[in-house]
Amino acid sequence: MSVCFTGLRSAFVTAIGAAMTAACAQTDPVTLSETDGAQIEGARWHHVHINTVDAAASAGYYDKFFDADAASFSGADAAVKSGDSWILFEEVETAAPTDLITPIWHIGFGATNPQAEERRQIELGNTIQSPLRELVGGVTGYKPGEFYFMYVQSPDGTLIELNTAPTDQFGHIHLYSANPFAAAAWYCRYFGV
Repeated sequence: MSVCFTGLRSAFVTAIGAAMTAACAQTDPVTLSETDGAQIEGARWHHVHINTVDAAASAGYYDKFFDADAASFSGADAAVKSGDSWILFEEVETAAPTDLITPIWHIGFGATNPQAEERRQIELGNTIQSPLRELVGGVTGYKPGEFYFMYVQSPDGTLIELNTAPTDQFGHIHLYSANPFAAAAWYCRYFGV
């Protein structure tokens, strides 16, 4: 699966984050995936394309700040690999707008120790868009100390979430949808996620 986007802005990260988390938490992925099964066996996010005015610098950014290693990928101006997923950079002449005008809200990496990761990001000089926050209760059911998230912004304007996860690798893409429940059901049905 390929997802292309041109840049993101996070003016209202907290409000949308809570709404998206609530929407996802209300979808019953166990029932959907067990009932229908993945229609495409072994499906996963393979890559994300990011348009940027400096592909090499963008790849260097991900290599520096995340569990992503610079690598070559046929047809991409630059690339990084994180786990089994790729982030591919295409060099363009004009910087992409950072208005929220695409279905992509943000991409995300895991953080096995969110508090230490926030300190590391600050020490490395990353642009913190939204400091580390804890998500507790509500429809998520998280107990205190279980789940944390924060947002950083890349030099090309991509909004990147770091959240509690079992690995530090690339882990997710958040999408906007007119009907998040139907969209979640579609992904569960066809991809088993």
